[in-house]
Amino acid sequence: GCPSGRPPPAVSTRYCRSERLPAESLEAQSMSDAHKTFVRESEEGITDLNNALLDLEADPDDPEAMDLIFRTAHTLKGNAAAMGFEQFSGLAHAMEDLLDEVRDGEIRVTTELMDMLFEAVDILDAMLGEIEETGDATADTAGLEERLRAVADGEVTLGEDDGGTT
Repeated sequence: GCPSGRPPPAVSTRYCRSERLPAESLEAQSMSDAHKTFVRESEEGITDLNNALLDLEADPDDPEAMDLIFRTAHTLKGNAAAMGFEQFSGLAHAMEDLLDEVRDGEIRVTTELMDMLFEAVDILDAMLGEIEETGDATADTAGLEERLRAVADGEVTLGEDDGGTT
């Protein structure tokens, strides 16, 4: 409580008027708010992404689902980059590049493609949980990011039954 014994005033800050707040605490508080906003918006984005992927899986020719998936991956990528979460942003960027090729008709929607995209969403979701808990993500996304990029760049062709392992 405050030195006077009264509760803090009901203003935009949680601190007593008589207390001086170090500048780094203000910065840490605003980072905390930014992290909370990032987590909340990304949770919504991941839910939207997952639902739109389900729609695309049910109808590979659904242009609305494809557009929503692409826009959502783009937003997740940009928000993560702005917050400095490079692994999260990199994985979302690899998804975005692959989805751009799918949207342009260069890559077919197959079960294997959908499995890779759902795997990426699961990892983004796990990373987001880690960001919420610890303020950072430590998941190793390099392998999946490389696979997504290899498909997007045409180095690997996905088929329905190519016997590949994931």
